[in-house]
Amino acid sequence: MRRRALATALMVPLALGACRSAAPPTPAGPITEAVRLRALREAEVWHPVDTAALDVRAGPPGSRDPAVPVECSFVVPHSAPDGNTPRFHCRLDSGEVRLVKYGPQNTEVPAEMFGSRLLWLLGFYGDRIDPVRVRCRGCPEDPWDFLRSVDASEPRPPPPATTLREFDTALLEIPFGPRIESRPGQGLAWPEILSQRSADPARARTQRVRREALTLLAAFLAHGDGVPARQTLACPPDGGEPSRCTRPVVYVGDLGATLGHGERSAASKMDLEDWSGAPIWSDAEQCIPALRTRHLGTPFDPPISEPARAFLAERLAAVSDAQVRALFAVAGLEGRRGESEDATARAPTVDDWAAVFDAKRSEIAEARCPDAGSRAAP
Repeated sequence: MRRRALATALMVPLALGACRSAAPPTPAGPITEAVRLRALREAEVWHPVDTAALDVRAGPPGSRDPAVPVECSFVVPHSAPDGNTPRFHCRLDSGEVRLVKYGPQNTEVPAEMFGSRLLWLLGFYGDRIDPVRVRCRGCPEDPWDFLRSVDASEPRPPPPATTLREFDTALLEIPFGPRIESRPGQGLAWPEILSQRSADPARARTQRVRREALTLLAAFLAHGDGVPARQTLACPPDGGEPSRCTRPVVYVGDLGATLGHGERSAASKMDLEDWSGAPIWSDAEQCIPALRTRHLGTPFDPPISEPARAFLAERLAAVSDAQVRALFAVAGLEGRRGESEDATARAPTVDDWAAVFDAKRSEIAEARCPDAGSRAAP
């Protein structure tokens, strides 16, 4: 009862802040850098949720039934994609184009599935990620191999449209809303997320708690790819035009490089041994999180305030043991080995993953962060 009361006490003042209008109305038009920064300064990263009432297996409202195959048509881009994750774009019968990540050996599929459902349970914003079986019209035998050979000047034609290929291990990404960017693929750098806040002092204090909590959650997940393109500033469907969005939000837009050790050069993903050994704090006394994210050489060691630590600790504590196990089960981690694990050793179980989750949230719950005035001088 004490834990629930504390959680309620923390949520009430923060929830009140969420009721305010996020961004002042401005004329519709192009998204300039000034428009983008104004939206970022007023953006939310979290909203109140009744975690105990959420069904992990069913997922967020609108989630697809994984037993019902998704049919779509392969989309040929004009240039080869970047990155190393097997994926392709597919046009649904509704006309919408969606990103598909696929492959039984693709570690980003379970990692992103787990991360997106966890953030949803905690009340942080994000894209909806559905585990699906895909039936793709016109897909090459291996879409990723095909896409990496695409030439910008002479796109290779896809196989005949009558070709139908099935991908049993896949996820479908449904964007939260249109992005607020002054140039394509701009995204958000983590230092921007923490430094750009509202001019309203009360609102800025609330934003600081929530945004620092999101940063600490990135350390909890061992999020290993923090380049700006992986963080998103977006406008929800009910927020109006992106250039004058009334409810801008910030979220981690790609959670594939999580649940590993998160090294800067080559982040491991979905590896129980690596995740178990990845520390949450680089300096526990000063509450400096061990952010193993790539920031293009930019030093980034933000201290976490005590209100932010306590807030995330209470949100993690609200997730029941049954929900934790359901998270790993839905992500398909039962019996699945990570990249560094010995193929002859016993495959990890859901209980193995849940034990690491419990240890990490206990580490956050038991920590205490110093006041800003008592921190050691740099």
